[in-house]
Amino acid sequence: MDTKKLLIATLLGTLAMFFSGWLIWGVFIEPMKHSHVFECEGLYPEAPRVGLIAVAQVLTAFLWAYIYNRWAGISTFMTGAKAGVFLAVLFGLSYGIMTMAGTNLWNWTAVAMDLGGNIVWGGLSGGVIGWALGMGKD
Repeated sequence: MDTKKLLIATLLGTLAMFFSGWLIWGVFIEPMKHSHVFECEGLYPEAPRVGLIAVAQVLTAFLWAYIYNRWAGISTFMTGAKAGVFLAVLFGLSYGIMTMAGTNLWNWTAVAMDLGGNIVWGGLSGGVIGWALGMGKD
């Protein structure tokens, strides 16, 4: 396994995940989602904890880059995008259903909105990771 490519793919994947996530959820979905989630004073922080979001994105990008590189042999934007959509949909849907099962925070509309965001986010982020892993190949 090429450690340098893995680290570059993790870095570029982190940037793609962080900024596309901000655009998808922070700009587009969040304003619409408020009418479909439970609101309670003090439940959400006044501002997102950007440092923790960044750490989560580093971990996710590393996981995907490792899977792509070590087990899946993914090294193109398109195959990375397809795998990214698959992973993001499974993880996102699982999280949404678990949130609904264990809390009263979301309804099915919120889950569907989140799922739509995950499709775009996963495709873009996964594509960037796949592309980064394939850089320099003939």
